[in-house]
Amino acid sequence: FEILTYLDSISLTRISQTSYEYHVLSRLILRKTPSFQTISTDLGSCRDLGLGAKLSQDVRRIQLNTPSSLNTGFFFINESRSKYKLSGTTDDGRVIASSLPKDFVAIGAPCSSIASVDTFEGPSEGPQLASSISLANIPECDREVFTVGEPSKEYNFGQQTPERDGEGWSVIMLFCTFSCQNYLEDYLDFLKAKHPKAEVIGGFVGGRENVLFKDGKITRCGGIAAMAIGGNVVYSSQVSRACKKISDVYTIQSLGSYNDDYEGEITKLMSPTEGCLKAGDVARAAVQAHNVRILYCGITKAEENGFQLMDVRGLSREDGIAVAGGTKELRSIGNKVCLFTLDPESSSNDIRLRLAAAKRAASGRSKTVLGAILVSCGARGESLYGKPNVEPTVFSEELGGVGMSGFFAGGEIGPEALAALPYDSDFRGETTMQGFTSVFGVFFVPAFKPTAKVISEAFKGRKINF
Repeated sequence: FEILTYLDSISLTRISQTSYEYHVLSRLILRKTPSFQTISTDLGSCRDLGLGAKLSQDVRRIQLNTPSSLNTGFFFINESRSKYKLSGTTDDGRVIASSLPKDFVAIGAPCSSIASVDTFEGPSEGPQLASSISLANIPECDREVFTVGEPSKEYNFGQQTPERDGEGWSVIMLFCTFSCQNYLEDYLDFLKAKHPKAEVIGGFVGGRENVLFKDGKITRCGGIAAMAIGGNVVYSSQVSRACKKISDVYTIQSLGSYNDDYEGEITKLMSPTEGCLKAGDVARAAVQAHNVRILYCGITKAEENGFQLMDVRGLSREDGIAVAGGTKELRSIGNKVCLFTLDPESSSNDIRLRLAAAKRAASGRSKTVLGAILVSCGARGESLYGKPNVEPTVFSEELGGVGMSGFFAGGEIGPEALAALPYDSDFRGETTMQGFTSVFGVFFVPAFKPTAKVISEAFKGRKINF
């Protein structure tokens, strides 16, 4: 270890110098050691203490079991029952905030159902969970928490969103109350233009107010609560939708009488083996063969970039299929079509493969998973799989049992879910609001190699900047 090599035998004979060197080394370890720990709490354990007091205990437990100085946090609180609410004005809230470092920032969301991989207890999910909190040290990065309200001439999105010099933000998380529905799409467009390299995830939470931790204080806010992270952060966002391919790939041969910016009809499809077919016949055959109730139409210009999924509204008058979603340009003659349906087994397998893809995507900068955030559709979970804890368990098995916090949302923000996108593809859909997806934001341990020069400069100037 280079630092210990630097502490030579001559220095070790000088007590005052050695003491200071160990002080520097301890600060280095505290500030530079990545960590991510998660604790979840069920509602039953809060009946005597109250949720605020239980959260204080959980924070303390993480502090006692982490090797580093915590700087980032994520709080997901089940506020479906009023007696478990955490108020920013209570003594419990102040105790939590005051027990954490001054540079600590966190974002919190009230939700009706939680997903978690507890560092100590393992996977769990559902409305019986009172909370899931993840506290982390993500070294060598800038972190900002902020709120975004409806824009005006005097207070636009640019004024509400912190700037970052250089490459800008790498990660942006958005926890949204339904009061921001009127301007959320506009804000996503703003982020795409202003921070094109940022990976954005988030979703609609269940409550009317979110929570921000900053400068030792807790603040409640409506609209959008956001966290932005930039610097030496290694991160990959992965999105999965429970879709199973149930047809061959066809080429659009003709369109119906209407085809606007949101809806359209596809009347005829070209098969490489059967020639020209009525789209309605293709859809009926797929539904009957696979006994499906929900049908998606996937359309793409290039199969290697996956299929954009559109809802199938039914059969048209011309025995075609009426679809909603996408763009008029995408629903064009010559583009490729494939039909998909919802499927639990395909979903869990897709998540497993997407998480493996996240590890490969980060392999050039990191070999070790740190932790993750999950935003999953409220119609998934036990409703989709028929049993609880499927997605947290898959996460734990695939990524080595590290901590994860998350919630079930009323709409998810992340890269557009593209069906049949190859797992090793570098192609990513644009950030969008969508449904029936699971969006994982996975953090990895960043590389850091301390050098003697760093320590030497700290000694000379008596400044510890790490």
